[in-house]
Amino acid sequence: MAHDPISEKRSATPWHPVTVRDAAEARAVTEIAARLDVAVLLVTEPDASGRYGPAYLLEMMRQAGLGDGCVHALIDCGDSAGQAMLALRLGWKDVHMTGPPDTTRRIAEMAESVGARFHQNRPACLQGPVDQSLEDQLRNAAAN
Repeated sequence: MAHDPISEKRSATPWHPVTVRDAAEARAVTEIAARLDVAVLLVTEPDASGRYGPAYLLEMMRQAGLGDGCVHALIDCGDSAGQAMLALRLGWKDVHMTGPPDTTRRIAEMAESVGARFHQNRPACLQGPVDQSLEDQLRNAAAN
């Protein structure tokens, strides 16, 4: 595998997963993260790819700051291998999917082949509403 300084930084950085439901929440979380100087992993709602599609969700995350170094995003594809494959083709770097072990193994292999990460388990996430309470949760999580 080629040398990838962003992936190396990604694995060495303490990422704080936060569930976001829409573009406004995603932008608000990235603004809070910037104020606190913490790295966040924006996580879509469970099975969001089936409701909105990976392309829409990727653009939503990009508009919120995905790719700015301290902002990454994970798409939850539910149990849809097709949605997971499409997400990988579109450029998602973090993908979660549930399903039969043989199917998830194949999706994990596909993810690895394109430099993405397959998440067998959905991470435990901080959740909104995006307000002072979430900012306090993120501050506390970063301190630990």
